[in-house]
Amino acid sequence: MWPRTLTGALAAFVLLTGGSASAERQPDNLAFVDAAETASAVATASSALSEVLSYHHEKLDENAELVKANGTERYVAAHTEQLDQVRTTITRQQQEVVTTVVGVGVRDLRADTARLLVFLDQKTTRGDNNRTTVAGSAVVVELRLVDKAWKLDSVSDAAAQ
Repeated sequence: MWPRTLTGALAAFVLLTGGSASAERQPDNLAFVDAAETASAVATASSALSEVLSYHHEKLDENAELVKANGTERYVAAHTEQLDQVRTTITRQQQEVVTTVVGVGVRDLRADTARLLVFLDQKTTRGDNNRTTVAGSAVVVELRLVDKAWKLDSVSDAAAQ
């Protein structure tokens, strides 16, 4: 009984750590050893993405303030550039988007950075034709610790990774 339990425990350890070679390549990955910081990164990513990726066509400036509060300068610049490209369409179509985080996995957690895989549902309502669509997506999110708080540093399509 004891050898079988030990074998099972070792197998679970190898699966959780990704094998010894992977553990050697990522000695500073705290995702499995610092539960509190992992939970903090997950909570921040979930709430920040729900806020900054949700918007109403009449409140885009308020959304920009949320982006500044939740993101690094790098993220704010990228988000602003993307928003500027679609602002006219959002306004013309009278869009309202509600983003819901449905799942988060931590790929890598370091002392001041985190990389997560986040699954989102986005419900988009167009006021110009009263149509609503729901779409799911997966994004890779990079967080950076700034003044002891996690901030969005980048968000990219998981399929492109």
